[in-house]
Amino acid sequence: MVNKKIICFDLDGTIINSIEAQVLSYKLVFEKYKLAKKTRKKIISLFGKTADEVVKGCFPELSDKKVKKIVKDFYKILSTKTPIMTKKIKNVVPALRKLKKDYNLALISNNPTTKIKTMLTQTKVPAELFDIILGDDEIKNPKPAPDAILRIEELAKGKVEFMVGDTIFDVKAGNAAKVKTIAVLSGVDKFDELYKEHPTVILSSVALIPEYLALT
Repeated sequence: MVNKKIICFDLDGTIINSIEAQVLSYKLVFEKYKLAKKTRKKIISLFGKTADEVVKGCFPELSDKKVKKIVKDFYKILSTKTPIMTKKIKNVVPALRKLKKDYNLALISNNPTTKIKTMLTQTKVPAELFDIILGDDEIKNPKPAPDAILRIEELAKGKVEFMVGDTIFDVKAGNAAKVKTIAVLSGVDKFDELYKEHPTVILSSVALIPEYLALT
């Protein structure tokens, strides 16, 4: 890996849009286990957390063992929905290619690493754009903890300059790791919610990052 500064990216809502695929998959897995129906709004309010935390947030009474079983089936269902319901966000791939000329790019997500790579393949986002891909199964504490960002610095032997994501948890993780944060409006959290977490800047999409960096 060339010793450049590093930009870390979230996946869902930042590089790809899998919101509806995830909502439907959660609803279907809850139905499979005969759990109470949850609204789209309730499920989306938990996005940015791990799948375990989403299920636990909807059903706090469930045991950890039951949650893990539900999550396993959730990912099975999601794998069938992703190819038809998930798309890469417009103009993101060209922007990543531009950024790669001057930065090392890392992808961190509150999904298992194998699932991240599968979703990249299914949405035709080239995995080789990222120097490091790190899932929540490879760290102790997922976002909003800074662990993933700090681990990226260890692996890359370099300094992360920006954390980019669409949720307050991405901004919180960046702030906790003491790196600059770019919040994007291509996902679930709105401007006011992101603004409260004090990101360095809020942009409509990753597509605008090369232009933003050229002006700073």
